[in-house]
Amino acid sequence: MLRLENVTAAAGPAPPGPPGGPLLRPTSIQISPGESHLLLGRNGAGKTTLIRILTGLRRPASGRLLLDGVPAPVSRDGGGLWPAVAALFEEPDPQFLSDTVEGEIAFGLESLGLPPEEIRARTRESVEAFGLGPLSARAPHGLSAGEKSRVLLAAALAGKPRALVLDQATTHLDPGSRRAIEETLVRRALSGAHALLRTHQDARAPYAGETLHLLQEGEIRPAAALTPSAVLALSGTPFPLPLRVSALLATQGRWEGPLAADVASLAGRLRRSRGAAGGDPAPRAASSTVPAARIGAGEDGAPRRPLLSLAGVSW
Repeated sequence: MLRLENVTAAAGPAPPGPPGGPLLRPTSIQISPGESHLLLGRNGAGKTTLIRILTGLRRPASGRLLLDGVPAPVSRDGGGLWPAVAALFEEPDPQFLSDTVEGEIAFGLESLGLPPEEIRARTRESVEAFGLGPLSARAPHGLSAGEKSRVLLAAALAGKPRALVLDQATTHLDPGSRRAIEETLVRRALSGAHALLRTHQDARAPYAGETLHLLQEGEIRPAAALTPSAVLALSGTPFPLPLRVSALLATQGRWEGPLAADVASLAGRLRRSRGAAGGDPAPRAASSTVPAARIGAGEDGAPRRPLLSLAGVSW
């Protein structure tokens, strides 16, 4: 439903000089209901610029933004493609539009011209879903960073958008809450409730069923097309650990086929590999000075063969 076609963008102007060089080279991406996408890229890679173009908040230098196959307008009032697309960004404070939590959730619904009873019902549902009841009369700017993120997510989902785009919008949540909310959003997306695209600058692994993309040198590159040598050579790129592990195993002749982007895929392949081999794979020689018999020894002193080991590592 939402697609970028050969979009480019230049770095912002640096007065009094001319605009900077290309920030986004011709790149394309499409997200549809039933899909969840994770876009990784280092700080400054252009993720926020891409998100602003994708949600109709910034005009590309070239290329097209399509919504349901039709060119989408670029918003002049900051509303983007709401309510079809809801976009949330990393810093919560500039995104608040009301003086209470309840009012913040209702604000976007009022802009849709919904009947008052439906606005109240949707607001109440979102407040309960995100555990915001005790905060409903509070001013959003006075909340903790994690509470602010939950308020914005509640307000976005109350509008029942067809696509939800998060530009590091869960960064301020504690790890447990972040995982719980992200897993819920991914499951909802994969069930067809909405399309989901979320970004991170850290090496986060996607959840099972989620498609991983990398923003490198101004282009979106599907992780599925990466070669083991490319993953291991680009040390500064935020590749998730499962991707790096499967790439390392591939260079040792212990992995075939597409690399694993998520933990579930990596673990499943390793379990199947062990089963096919009739047990634990034979350990390879390591430069560690720890005797093999002492690595992972059980209570009876018998060694347990390691699945993964580190040797000569420094940081």
